[in-house]
Amino acid sequence: MPGRAWNLLRESVRPYYLKYLYARVRRGKYPPEFERWRSYTAVALGPGVKPLLPAATETPEVIFLPMADWHGIRQRTQHLARGLAALGHRCVYLNPHLGREFAEAYPFSPKRVVTALEAGVIELHIHLPREPVFHHRCLTPAEEEELFESLAALLHHIRSKRQLLIVSFPLWTGVAARLRREFNSTVIYDCHDLLEGFDGIAPSLLQEEGTLLDAADLVVFSSGWLSEQHIARRTRLAGRSAIIRNAVDPADFAQSSVQSVVTEPVIGYVGSLNSWFDSEAVSRAARAHPEWRFVLVGPLAEGFSRTPLKGLPNVRIVGEVPHSEVASWMSQFRVSTIPFRLMPLTAATNPVKLYEYFACGLPVVSSRLDEVERYSDLLYIADSPDDFVVQLERALLEEDPAKREARRTVARKENWLDRCQSLRDAVSEVLL
Repeated sequence: MPGRAWNLLRESVRPYYLKYLYARVRRGKYPPEFERWRSYTAVALGPGVKPLLPAATETPEVIFLPMADWHGIRQRTQHLARGLAALGHRCVYLNPHLGREFAEAYPFSPKRVVTALEAGVIELHIHLPREPVFHHRCLTPAEEEELFESLAALLHHIRSKRQLLIVSFPLWTGVAARLRREFNSTVIYDCHDLLEGFDGIAPSLLQEEGTLLDAADLVVFSSGWLSEQHIARRTRLAGRSAIIRNAVDPADFAQSSVQSVVTEPVIGYVGSLNSWFDSEAVSRAARAHPEWRFVLVGPLAEGFSRTPLKGLPNVRIVGEVPHSEVASWMSQFRVSTIPFRLMPLTAATNPVKLYEYFACGLPVVSSRLDEVERYSDLLYIADSPDDFVVQLERALLEEDPAKREARRTVARKENWLDRCQSLRDAVSEVLL
């Protein structure tokens, strides 16, 4: 069977298989975010969405076309939405799963649903018939038309006059271009990852990223390395790009930051457990120091290598926890870690967890990453699995209250509200 026909057949069958068989038989494996969104107040797309947002102001609406599901692990895009809402923008967050999150298959479910997430932020769910997996392929013209019509209808119902489109993934390039043509929207590409470094992203989407980089009114990079790499390929980006790094909301970690230093040797990690996590380094440390306890908190991806950690009684893999519980877990750590394998993907990253660890005042042992080295005087850099053990030993001996307070000071300075203001300033500059 030709590839296109096979893919069409597979996409036609998959929604029914996943919803009516897999979700029930393998419930523990089914993405929890597909159920979490149903706990929010929801209305069909129409005039009823108006009460879900505050009254319109002079600030433009911000439409997020994201890579991350709002209801999964809290990442950059969710933080930007919260921050911009706090600055007075009405924010619309598109759910990227395009129907996979609905309990019923396309013929039996609502097609356009709006949920109220929190003050100033609503979420738009659009059910496409084939429920495409957002990183597997580009959208078809018919799918792009449906997305545009849905977003246009929402903008009409909330009487939107101006929009900033924050695009975090090239899947939405065509939709963003149509919104710019029809509504004169400003297109911002928030380039926060090296997409070519991920496994499983379709080559067609990587090509589409080039189109987005060339067409966006403003390109925002989350790290210096990422900015340098893209500007080297596209020199014209230098005049319409900005570096806006990740950050933290210190209030989320206020309770942990004032607690006394933990005496038990608990080594912690919070974040995605994926192919870039250096399991070998953690295994080396756990075997060298059986008296230490290692606690790994975060969602487990298919690329995560458990093998080096198997059979180690002092390593606990907790799995994903709600963001509201992250600070509580960090309060149990004596030392925090960023044990990343060195590769282009991690070279491009500006880890959110670094700022979160700093908000708690925690010593940090990290792989040698460009963005981490900016704070080399406040953390411990490891250059190999063996060195990871050595740096953990050094970090556990730290008894300097001034360093803990210096880390908290960094976290207070590097906050999401200021990042959002910097984003607004960058937009203003490029539109002059």
